[in-house]
Amino acid sequence: MPVPEISRSQRARDSLAGFTAREGQRGSAMPVNFRTALVAELGQAFSAPYQIPITVVANAVLMSAAWFLLPRDWLFTITSPLAFPIVLSSWMYSDVPATNVLAPDRLRVLAALDDPRMLTRLLVAKSAVLWLFVAPLCVLIAVVSGIRRHDILIVITAIVGICVIPVGCLPVAALVGIRWPYHPLELRYRWEHRRPLARMIVRWTVLILLPYILVPALGVLMTLPALAVLVRSHEDNSHVVNFLNDIGQKLGIHFSAGGRPLSTGMFALCVTITCGVAALTWLVGRWADLRLIKRRKAALANWLADPTRG
Repeated sequence: MPVPEISRSQRARDSLAGFTAREGQRGSAMPVNFRTALVAELGQAFSAPYQIPITVVANAVLMSAAWFLLPRDWLFTITSPLAFPIVLSSWMYSDVPATNVLAPDRLRVLAALDDPRMLTRLLVAKSAVLWLFVAPLCVLIAVVSGIRRHDILIVITAIVGICVIPVGCLPVAALVGIRWPYHPLELRYRWEHRRPLARMIVRWTVLILLPYILVPALGVLMTLPALAVLVRSHEDNSHVVNFLNDIGQKLGIHFSAGGRPLSTGMFALCVTITCGVAALTWLVGRWADLRLIKRRKAALANWLADPTRG
């Protein structure tokens, strides 16, 4: 006797039921301190649907395949082995875990909407978990690939680019998910409920692609103050900043610059400025996150309470 085909509506109901069941398994207990928040986030990362590990690994595989299998000038303008871990880290950071920070943990977020300290604890723990998935591996690759080919200053530059700069980007990137959250529904459910198309498909597609542009752009912007100081300090040099060629060419980037070599003191100053900008961006970004959550509390509560809104 033939087995009756499961209706589309039944499949959709089963998909949504699975979504809510996974949320129930993850629980909604609130962390009492940052350590418990971090442990909880790590536990969620290694629970279904494994969003952070799958996203980070998928981005790493795609970027590595593009780097090693495609002609380099198709996607990348940098060619140095030391540039690989820097670009790899930017791809691994640049996805939905960096922006969609509220909806995947909607039960805890809903419980914490009136508690800024708890919201801060949750958001910082999410950033820390993403950092732990990306930074240690990329730093190891940078050290292994750079120590034999470049001097220590170049390796330090790469480590700063991997460990420090993205940290400042994450709170700013999180503003996207606070302003436009979306639920991590199964693709089948989203497609079968694609009406209204603008909200369920178009909006969602734009938001999952936006991090690939936003996070690298923020990283570049945070290095501009150090470069401005560098150029200012060498403005009497007719060729401007030899540093840009000295460092840039070793990373596979060519700048039309020349002049006197960069001193150790100037290098240290530039690294310090970049770290300071990252720290300031982190603080301002976290303040902006909490302010936007407060302003949109009612809208966020309505959206997060109903996962069928997509």
